[in-house]
Amino acid sequence: MKRLAALLAGLVILVVLCGLTTWRVVQAITRRSEAEAASAMPTSTPVEVLVAGPRDLVDKVAVAGTLRALHEADVPAEVPGRVAAVFVDVGANVSNGQALARLDDEDLRLQVRQAEAGLAAARAGSEGATRDFAGATSVAEVGGVTDAQLVGARSRAAAAEAQVQQAGAALAMAAARQAHAIIRAPFAGVVVRRSTDIGSQLMPGTPVFGIADLSELELVLEVDERVAAAIQPGQAVGVSSDTVANLPDGVVKTVAPMLDAASHKAQVVVGLKATPGLFGHGGATATFRLGHAEGVIAVPTGAILDDNGEQVVYVVTGTTAQRTVVQKGVRDGDWVEVRGLKPGSQVVVTGGAYLSDGAAVAVRTPGKDPS
Repeated sequence: MKRLAALLAGLVILVVLCGLTTWRVVQAITRRSEAEAASAMPTSTPVEVLVAGPRDLVDKVAVAGTLRALHEADVPAEVPGRVAAVFVDVGANVSNGQALARLDDEDLRLQVRQAEAGLAAARAGSEGATRDFAGATSVAEVGGVTDAQLVGARSRAAAAEAQVQQAGAALAMAAARQAHAIIRAPFAGVVVRRSTDIGSQLMPGTPVFGIADLSELELVLEVDERVAAAIQPGQAVGVSSDTVANLPDGVVKTVAPMLDAASHKAQVVVGLKATPGLFGHGGATATFRLGHAEGVIAVPTGAILDDNGEQVVYVVTGTTAQRTVVQKGVRDGDWVEVRGLKPGSQVVVTGGAYLSDGAAVAVRTPGKDPS
């Protein structure tokens, strides 16, 4: 009887233990299934959206450049010499050909006198040779000279005339050197540099003055290919400067027909009226108006992604994002016209780089076009 009771107690304990183990196994399997199901569910990407609506856009590009004079040149000494007088200083307005400085020309005047004496001697020799040739010609008519003597007289007359021409050229060169002792302005303008003074010894080629024609200024710019292709000579251009308010518009003068090989940009020159406060070699900014569009669908530029050569945006419908191919149009600052997008579309503006077509999204802060 006691053995039967012990057996029954053992069976009860075994059943209880088996039940507990089975319950724990079931719980573990349930938790694992729930974890696998949770990992299989798509993760929502947080995004910010903007409701696309119509805007008026103006495509403008501002480019900074450097101002230069209409004409500018260094005026050098053309002959050696000591500076005897200086007639102008920096800031002086000068006319074309006006004397700026004078070199001591005593040696040059002596060279001119020497050349004049040489020309006089050559002329006298030419006159004598010409008379001899005329006499020989007269005597030859009656057989008084041989043909060889006549040819000799003709040659001496021709040589004497050549010496006259040579002496005349030497005098002209001496006179030109003396004239170059006066340093003159090559064109009308303003003296912008002076690098000499009385007593300075100059050599040919030494810059003495700088002259600039500031009756008009030119703004020199480097623009990219898109801008260069959209502008042309004669086009009005807005210009601004840190030193002068309300500048009048400039006018495009030239657009380089080729891009620079290194920078891949084109040089553009804009003409400006001379204005107090604008300085040559100073800076200014030109604003080119390349196009405009009214009432077009536009989105921030950051919303448009380059996807394998296509321009795309992501449009949120419900809780998913659809990849939408668009075409860009007029750009205005941080906004750009897009074609292929319906008004009222919720366009992803933040987080689009992490999306693919049909991705689940969670809109953080739905926005609306403030325009």
